[in-house]
Amino acid sequence: MDKRPRTHGKEALELFSVICKNGGEIELGFAVSRLRPQTRQYLKQIGALKFVRNQGDLFKVTTQDQGRVLIEVCLSLKFCPKAKERQGCKDLNCGMLHVCPYYIKGKCAHGQKCRLSHKIQSSSLQNFFPVSIEGYDNETLIKLMQKAVDDTESERAAANNPIPDICKFYNNAIGCSKKDKCPFLHVCQHFVDGKCKFGDTCKRVHHFKEQHNLEVLSNHQLERFDLPMILHILSGRERKRSTSSSSDTSDTTASTPRKSRANGVAPIPKSPNGAATSNSSSAAPCIKNKEDAEICGFYLRGCCNYGNNCMNHHTKLPYLWQWRGTGGSWESLPSDMNVMVERSYCQLSEGEQYPISIDGEMYSIVYKDMTAVPRHP
Repeated sequence: MDKRPRTHGKEALELFSVICKNGGEIELGFAVSRLRPQTRQYLKQIGALKFVRNQGDLFKVTTQDQGRVLIEVCLSLKFCPKAKERQGCKDLNCGMLHVCPYYIKGKCAHGQKCRLSHKIQSSSLQNFFPVSIEGYDNETLIKLMQKAVDDTESERAAANNPIPDICKFYNNAIGCSKKDKCPFLHVCQHFVDGKCKFGDTCKRVHHFKEQHNLEVLSNHQLERFDLPMILHILSGRERKRSTSSSSDTSDTTASTPRKSRANGVAPIPKSPNGAATSNSSSAAPCIKNKEDAEICGFYLRGCCNYGNNCMNHHTKLPYLWQWRGTGGSWESLPSDMNVMVERSYCQLSEGEQYPISIDGEMYSIVYKDMTAVPRHP
């Protein structure tokens, strides 16, 4: 996938502006009613919900119940790391925010002694909006920033693993202080391990149908996937952690995805922009960057005699998704992400997009042309 900038039509920007003026989240029908007549007619012709889903870098559908659809804008704020240093940021052209993120969240413990600014300046915020925010009052700006900060925390939690982790505080005696704001799953750790002795009498959740968990899965675009599969991956992840002191996460270099195939299948196809797909696995391949390598069918059957010297990929699954960065080298996706991308590739309907984290930024995979489009302006 190529990372490609995206321009937006005037209809999308008008809808974005309406939602922002209403605090960043609004019922779709009401939002459409606030548009100009010609824009309402345009959305009516193509379908408002379809229009919103096709603008995945601007909007996110958060609720859809009995015909009522709640949508919110996608914003990504960047706070300057140098601003909190003693010398402060000296870059006059710095495009990042110098405001205290904890003040935005209402949790700054330093008050007037805080080294960072507690003043909201629309001029510095404008860089992060695709529409003009001139005239927005301070309350609206703070509400939009709070939503962006919360969304960023959730995305950061999903940066390395498309399936969210289990909250480590939820399973403690005190519990999780963030409650509904927590970006991680609130589920019994022993249940995931298959060792909970309390069964139905356990005071902790033993399923993902609880409202908080459903929202967390929705934030990771996982609400349509099989819950038993998610439980299986979580269980495997926790087993790795219990038997190894090393981290379970792996870095991914974003750029162009491809999907490898097992031996006996056609070679990896290449798209004009360098993307390639074919069937392969979640494990790391023997020769990670070899473009014409296939998946070793002998290894899949458990009997490759070449071991680490094999010229093909040694993977545990018959498919493997990879990204190619601007440097031109192929990188395999982490195990969990490989499974999720493959599942979405098989299930998404035409026109839909799948979110993925690339170099810490959120993108939407467009499978039609194998590109990654930035989700945020």
